[in-house]
Amino acid sequence: GSRREWQLAVGLFEDLCRQGPLPDSICHAAVVGACQRAAQWHMTLYLLHHAWRPSNAGDSDCASIAAFSAAISACGQASQWALAVQCFAEMHSSGIVANEVCFGAVINACARGSNPGGAMLLLDESTRRNVDVGVVGIGAALSACARASWWQQSLHVLDVFRRSG
Repeated sequence: GSRREWQLAVGLFEDLCRQGPLPDSICHAAVVGACQRAAQWHMTLYLLHHAWRPSNAGDSDCASIAAFSAAISACGQASQWALAVQCFAEMHSSGIVANEVCFGAVINACARGSNPGGAMLLLDESTRRNVDVGVVGIGAALSACARASWWQQSLHVLDVFRRSG
């Protein structure tokens, strides 16, 4: 099943890196996503940080966003919210603009990792950047507030949702 297919994807990716042709950002995003879906967060981070360097200045930002989103999601699934936030910050410092999926993933990582303050800060950051986090991000922020018994912040989240809709 898909739990083992990540190993095949990593092997093929490594072969391309060694023998060519060099993989592009779409291939990179696909292998990072395969590792994320198999809950291999360590490998996801390794691939994101060490196994690939853009070969062309024209490499797809969409693919880079997908790779970072997958890494952020993998960290969130493993309750590694600090690593998810770090990936999010690295994405920003690399000049990649976060979209709804990235913001939703990092807010969800904070919510899963019992970091409601981080979830709320990221929700506010998405609002400042004019990024609608969608139902996933709103739901994650509400969940974080509920777990922390932050009813006033829950009202703020609902207000963000109302203004975005």
